[in-house]
Amino acid sequence: MSAADTNGDGCTDLAVGVPRQVVGENLFRAGAVTLLRGGKSGLTGKNSRQYDVGTPGVEGDPAEPNDSWPGSSVLLRDFTHDGRAEPIATSDEKARLHLFPGTTSGPTGTGSTLLTAQSLGLGTRPYFAANLTD
Repeated sequence: MSAADTNGDGCTDLAVGVPRQVVGENLFRAGAVTLLRGGKSGLTGKNSRQYDVGTPGVEGDPAEPNDSWPGSSVLLRDFTHDGRAEPIATSDEKARLHLFPGTTSGPTGTGSTLLTAQSLGLGTRPYFAANLTD
C-alpha cells in the first residue's frame, strides 16, 4: 500500500496491491493494483481504477496462468517531477516490476514498462523487485 497524489489535484490517493486478485473469468490469480482516489473529504471509490494484465497497454495475457502480475508490493512516487506520482508494482513470484506513466487523469497502462531480471541483465533472480517500502 502506498499513498500520494497521482493526478495533481492536491489530494492524496491510495494504491493497494492485490497479489492474488482473480482477473476476468480465469481460475488462477493474476494479481492487480487498485487505486482509490482522494478527495477533499478523504478517500473515495469515485473514479477508482484497477490495473492488471487486462488493462490496455499492460504487458501480459490474462489467459496465461504463468503470467503472474504484480500487486505484491506497490509504491507511488513522482519520478518525472510533474506533480503526479507514478505507481510501481512488483510481482515477487515472477521477478517483475511494472512502471505506470502518469497523466492529468492519473496513471495509465498505456506506455507502461515491464522490467524483469533478464531485461536488466541480472540473470534469474526471482525476488529482485520484492518489498518496495514507502
